[in-house]
Amino acid sequence: MPAPTFWIEFARDATARHELLQSGNVETVFHEIDALLLGCALPYCFELTAGNEESILAFSPEGDFDLATAIDELVMAAPAIPNWVFHSRRQKKPLEDAAVFVQHLYLIDPTNNRYRICNTAEGIRITMYVPSTADLSPEEAQGLMNTFLWHALGEGHVMEKKITGEVVFDDYPEEPTLGAKQLLELASS
Repeated sequence: MPAPTFWIEFARDATARHELLQSGNVETVFHEIDALLLGCALPYCFELTAGNEESILAFSPEGDFDLATAIDELVMAAPAIPNWVFHSRRQKKPLEDAAVFVQHLYLIDPTNNRYRICNTAEGIRITMYVPSTADLSPEEAQGLMNTFLWHALGEGHVMEKKITGEVVFDDYPEEPTLGAKQLLELASS
């Protein structure tokens, strides 16, 4: 079984990885964990965070409900490992932190964008309006939207509430819009 093997291997070097992560060596730890996951046939997306005294490994199903079940099983099988916390979804971050993360990846600050929120039969639909000059492919635009929602609302909340999003390239939307803080207040409930 891949999950027990992963956790045995992870625990073997957990202290060293924790110390590396806490010292700011995120890239090294990321590559080690990525190689370990791939070696165990667990090709999951994940992110690492150095907390105050703990290291956090958060897996992500990237919105895929079937993959979410497998990740839940993996995280439930995790043994207690000193200084480590494990999550099966990306965790909600403060808006400012989510914005920095999105801006780093897509060169767009989502706090400068406008939004609309709409309840549909399928769930909640959020539209993000970005400047028409934004240099994003359709795939990048969807990645921008997903990344923002998963970090600003928390991936578990997005999946549970069936929140989806789209990007519209428009400098001056005609409909009434919301700022990022207002959007998050409405979508968080």
